[in-house]
Amino acid sequence: MLLKVIDGQGALQTLVSHGQELILADHSGVADGTPDQEVMPANPLRSGWILQNTHAVNVIAIRERTTAGVFAVHPGEFFPPAGFPVTVGAVTLTATAGTTWAAREW
Repeated sequence: MLLKVIDGQGALQTLVSHGQELILADHSGVADGTPDQEVMPANPLRSGWILQNTHAVNVIAIRERTTAGVFAVHPGEFFPPAGFPVTVGAVTLTATAGTTWAAREW
C-alpha cells in the first residue's frame, strides 16, 4: 500500500507498507481454455498478490507482464515466490479449460 506522509521537515514522502493491508481482492477462478485469460487487471496501487494452482492435474502458465516470459505453476504450487518483485500490470494465465486457481491481491 502506498502512503503519502509529511516528514519532520514538511516534505511530502511516499511510503510503501507491506503490513496488514485493508483491501484484499479475491481473483480466484476457473480457466475457460483461452490463451492469456485475465486473472487480475493492472492496478498501480497493488502492493502484493498470490496465486495457487488448486487443480489436481493441470499446469497453469502465468504471464505477469506483457513482455516477460511465462512461468509454470504446477498443481498445489504458488506464484509468485517470496521476494519476487510486485508487478502492477495485468496478470494473465493460460490453462486447460476447467483448471482452477485461488488468487488474492492486496
